This record gives sequence, structure tokens and C-alpha cells, in this order.
Amino acid sequence: MEPAGNSANDFYQKLSHEENLKPLWGLMRRNFAAALLDEVQQALNALLESDPYETNKWRFNPNRYDQYPQYLQRAQELLGEGHYMYKSLAAKKLYFDGYLFARKILNLSDAAERDSLRHQAKKMFLQSAAIEPSAAYVYHAIGSLYFALSPPSTDSMLYWSNKALEYSPAWLLPYLDISYEYNLSLSELKKSEYWLRKALQVDSHSYTVLERLSWLYQWTNNTQASLDLCDTMIAMRPDLFNAYGTKGVTHLMRNEYPEAELMFKRSIELEPSFGNWSASYQLQLWCRTRQWQKAKHMVDDAFSSNQLDNYEAMLLISNLLQPMIFHSKISELEAYWQKMVGLNVHASNNAAGTIGLGIIRMNNGDYQAAERLLLEAQQIDPTPSNTNIIGKTCLAIIAERQGDIEKADSLFYEAFEVSKKASALDLAISLAGCRFKYGQFLIRQQRYDEARQQFQLAEEFQPRCYEAQYGYALLAAHEGRKKEALDYLEKSLDYWFPEPGPILEEPLFKKIRKTKRFKAMMAKHFPAD
Repeated sequence: MEPAGNSANDFYQKLSHEENLKPLWGLMRRNFAAALLDEVQQALNALLESDPYETNKWRFNPNRYDQYPQYLQRAQELLGEGHYMYKSLAAKKLYFDGYLFARKILNLSDAAERDSLRHQAKKMFLQSAAIEPSAAYVYHAIGSLYFALSPPSTDSMLYWSNKALEYSPAWLLPYLDISYEYNLSLSELKKSEYWLRKALQVDSHSYTVLERLSWLYQWTNNTQASLDLCDTMIAMRPDLFNAYGTKGVTHLMRNEYPEAELMFKRSIELEPSFGNWSASYQLQLWCRTRQWQKAKHMVDDAFSSNQLDNYEAMLLISNLLQPMIFHSKISELEAYWQKMVGLNVHASNNAAGTIGLGIIRMNNGDYQAAERLLLEAQQIDPTPSNTNIIGKTCLAIIAERQGDIEKADSLFYEAFEVSKKASALDLAISLAGCRFKYGQFLIRQQRYDEARQQFQLAEEFQPRCYEAQYGYALLAAHEGRKKEALDYLEKSLDYWFPEPGPILEEPLFKKIRKTKRFKAMMAKHFPAD
């Protein structure tokens, strides 16, 4: 259909008026219609086969389908209303119209506008289903309209996805999407695993299923199994970005930063769009390794390009901000926390943005406003999640500062009860930090053995954990073991303790700050400070 004046359609229109070619007009018409339909049908077939290449295109390069409604309408015109395929083409056109219409939802932040678009897209899909009631992909598309909503609409998503499975029980994507819905929207890992196991029963060798299995290993903190499975996937499809990105995230969970950076680089080479989660997790890697400005510039450049939909923008901002939760720079990024809330993509991210704003108020000493925001975040996303454990931890910090030690202790306990039900991937950025905050609280209460236990639990969950080593340094300094305190502090710095301020202000480090070794370590890790 393009480019204008030099397309197959233009040549067809010209040649179909050449009288000396009249004997070929019928053949030309049928062949052109077949050519228009071929790409569309191949895309649908590949989707139904859960082909990983096509699945990536549907999710990360949807613009390639922009012309499909036009292709189908032109094929209808060529074949005419009397053709046996005419109604089927109308159904497919309605499907692609609805699909492209639904994509617009990602660029809207107003919930009412999104609901309106969702209703209109669903209407197109239902009209398509009325013509071809056995087309499983249409019901899957309706189910996708309810995926990861805020608040969740899991029942609706489950209903339509199951309807897709009625007509295509061997189709993998509905199983996988239901599995992801249970994790992303409800933090129900057992139900998420149940649906993934059903997909494994259908095809245990599918690249797409193995990808989701590697995610499940991440969620359950079985990181070595995730890495091993990613290697299997890379051997199967070395030209797909997915396994490299997943492996990078797993290394990031383990604080293995050089390995993570290598994987993210390769993943982004294969799929440079911002829909590739490697780009956003690379930001988190940079933030964890003190490359704050580099990460911030990347986000600013991405926004200035005007190429992001709201989901992609949310991923970037979320991974820029998450490492800043307990960082003094959090206040400098208030505009980004506001923007995350304004995007209004998922409940978990709305809650995360609200918590960030609450922590800023807490750091400024406005405890009333901080409490209001932290409690509001728990109402936005009540699931056992990263944001929930951080919110309760910060409420505990406020309670201690206000002198209510018993309440603070209880809130810390509540936070860790929540963590028992949350995804390990979700907690990788927060759990060690929250246990460290509790350990600091226990030191201030002179409960030193309990503090050590918290630091050990942080290290057990996340090896190469700077918070645990810093906690051990605090205990050693308290006990007057200066060399051990410096050893632990050095290891914490090597594991990328983020900033010098807390170290320079810590009362327990008063004596070791006078040593040459302390000054040399600080100069090495914070040369500009």
C-alpha cells in the first residue's frame, strides 16, 4: 500500500485499466488479494503457535500491524461481497482495528478515558467474534484488555482467557498471561505457578514457556535455576533478546553487576526499543553502582524523544527511582515520583510513587503528611509487595522518631510478615534495606544479638549485600573491634554502599574515621566527595 505512487496497489490500479492486459485482470486481482492476506495470516498463525519471534513483535513492535486493517479492507474490495472469505476478512479487520485501538490505552493516564477506550475496543472484538465465534485470538484479545489493571480485574481476564482456551486448548499464551496476571496484579505465586505448569504440560520445550519458567525461578529466589535455564534458551535462540535480559535481571538480583551489565548490553543490541525491559533494568544497575547522573540523563533523553508509551515510561522511572528509596538523593527526584503517580499505569507503581513522596515528607520531618501518603499507598496496592514492605518499614521509622518504640517494633514485624508472601524479584531491591533499617533500630535499642540476626537474614536473602556488611561494621565498631569494623566497612563499600553521608555521620564510626585506612577507603570509593 506504500509508498504512494510506487506501491503494489498503485501498479495494480494502473495495470487493471490496461485493455491489452484484460485477460490477466482476474489473475492479478486474486494474486494481489492473496499477497495482502498472506502477511496477516502468517502473523495470526505464528501468534497461535506461540512463536517467540512473533510474540516479541506483538508485544514490542506493534506498529508493524498498523496497515493490516487497510490490507484486509483492500482485499475485501478486490474479492467482493460475494466471495466466501468476505465475512472472515471483515472479522479479522475488526480484530486488528480493536487491537490497534487498544494500544492507545497505554498512552492515557486518565482512568475514565482508558475505560472508554477499553469498552470501544471490546465492542470491536465482540463484533469480530460474532462473525467468527471460534477465533480464539479474539477472546484472548478481550482478556488482554483486563490484564494488570488498577484495581485488578483478574476475574474478567480469567473468563475471556479461558474462553480462548476452549477453542484452542493447546495455545500457550493464555496460560502464560493468566500466570503473569496472578503474580503482577495479586502477588499470588502459587496460582501463578499453577497456570505456568499447565502451559508446561502443553509444551515443555517452548522458548516462551521456558522464559516464563525462568521468571518463576526469579520470583521464588531460585536464581541459579533461572541462570541455567537462560543459558538453555540462549542456545535455542541466540538471536532473541529475552533470555539475555532475563539473565541480566537475575544477575542483578544477586548483586553480580559486571555479569548483569554484559547481559543487558547484548539484549539491548538485539532489541533496542524501550519495551525491552533490559533498558530499564540497566538504569537500576547504574543507580546501584553510583552512576546516578548517567541513569537520570538516559531517562530525560528518553522522555524528550517522545517515543515512550506510558508503560515504557513507567518501567524507566520505576527502575531509576527504586534504588533511591533509602538514599538521601530521593528528595532531588521528587518530580519523577510525581510523574510515576501521574502515569497511573499499575497499582503497584502508583503505590511506589506515593511511597516515594511519603519518604520525602518523612525525611523533611513532616510526619503527618508522610503517614498519610504511606497509608494511602497501602490502600492503592494492598498486595504483599515491595511497596508494602517499604511502606510499613517507613511507618516504623516514623513511630520510632515519635518515641513509640513498641509500635515501631510491631510495624517492622508486619513488614517482614508481608515479605514472606511477596515475589523475590519484587523484594530484591528492598528486603535487605528494610532488614538493615530494623537492625539499626535494634542497635539503638541495645538489642545487639537481634540486630546481628537481621543483618544475617539480609545476607542470606541477597549475597554480596552491602547492607549486611555495613551492619556488621556497626556492631564491630560498637564492640571496639576497629580492624573488623574497617574490614566490614570496606566490604560494604566494595559492594557499592551508595553514598558517603551516612558513613561520615554515623556516631559508632567516630573512632575509625580518624584512621588512615578509613580515609583511604573513602577517597577510593567517593573521590569527588
